[in-house]
Amino acid sequence: MRRILFLITLLVSTLAVQAQELNATVTIDAVQTGQPNLQVFRTLEEQLTEFINNTSWTNKEYKNQERIDCNFTLIIQSFESTSFTGNLQVQSSRPIYGSIYDSPVYNYNDRQFSFDYIEFQPLVFNINNFDSNLISVIAYHIYTVIGLDADTFRLNGGSEYFAIAKQIVNTAASGNFKGWKATDGTQSRYRFNDAILSNVYKEYHDALYT
Repeated sequence: MRRILFLITLLVSTLAVQAQELNATVTIDAVQTGQPNLQVFRTLEEQLTEFINNTSWTNKEYKNQERIDCNFTLIIQSFESTSFTGNLQVQSSRPIYGSIYDSPVYNYNDRQFSFDYIEFQPLVFNINNFDSNLISVIAYHIYTVIGLDADTFRLNGGSEYFAIAKQIVNTAASGNFKGWKATDGTQSRYRFNDAILSNVYKEYHDALYT
């Protein structure tokens, strides 16, 4: 009986690992604030790492070796109480078939990033609500990372994930944070998502797959 329970537990644990899509490293750099050693920054780094890596973002099963390698580097420039401003650098890569090297897939420097955060607050993503700019920005980049990675395996394989990122854009536009609207400049999240869903990026999608 104990052996059966052990096997069931092992199976559930294996499925949980397979459902997680990302192998993300999160780094919080708060040097510019002059107070880089505050506990809140370490807590945020730990919470984001768990949130990104332990959330099931799709209904696909990923084996451990299939998880997408990516980096989220949050450079905090300033903060006051629970309000933070900074840049978010997101990078992802995939192995080059038949070699020991990786090929970069996504490299984005999000300069329009401000958010509210209370230490130890639950980090929960809800596609239908805009509850937190921190969560929405992270989720937007996650679906973009997953979409571009899917594009490398199948022609236009990432379309469904870019569409989810578009839904995040539309929902977040109701807030007062920059980066979600067409009027927020050519480097905004809105502009990138709009372009990647249009025919402008057709050759780019083709190149990712070939």
